[in-house]
Amino acid sequence: MGTDVASPVVREAITRATGFEVRSLTVRRRPPMPHQANRLYDVWAAGRHLIAKEFLSDVERNGPSNEYRSLHLVQRLEIAPRPVFFDPSAGPVVVYQFMDGDMWDRRVASALEPRQIANADRLPRRELELREVLEAGCKAQPPIDHPACAGDPHRQS
Repeated sequence: MGTDVASPVVREAITRATGFEVRSLTVRRRPPMPHQANRLYDVWAAGRHLIAKEFLSDVERNGPSNEYRSLHLVQRLEIAPRPVFFDPSAGPVVVYQFMDGDMWDRRVASALEPRQIANADRLPRRELELREVLEAGCKAQPPIDHPACAGDPHRQS
């Protein structure tokens, strides 16, 4: 099996997420994009294609925890990868199921794009409101650490 050199925290997270020793898996580091403050690894384990995302800096407070919890919040919408593993004691690594498609390139979406996403055939046939997802994140215990939650009465400081 092939393995690109991954840090000990990435190897630990992959082992815990898959139940396999890393040396028995194929792990490949992805080339970074200019804006990334993380490292991405493709992981193939037991017929599954996963991504291990190692956060290199905490550009956003609690970035790994917020990302993992956010992926859970939108999981039913099938617009983001399915979360597989995150444990802060293993380090700042989130493991999720690979999702085919283009990764967000950080550009600002046009006014039309959110409507196109909300009306896509692959999503549930109900009006999707970002407000619902954000409210759920602010009410979660602990709440998602996001500036939009700052005035939310459910947020505990």
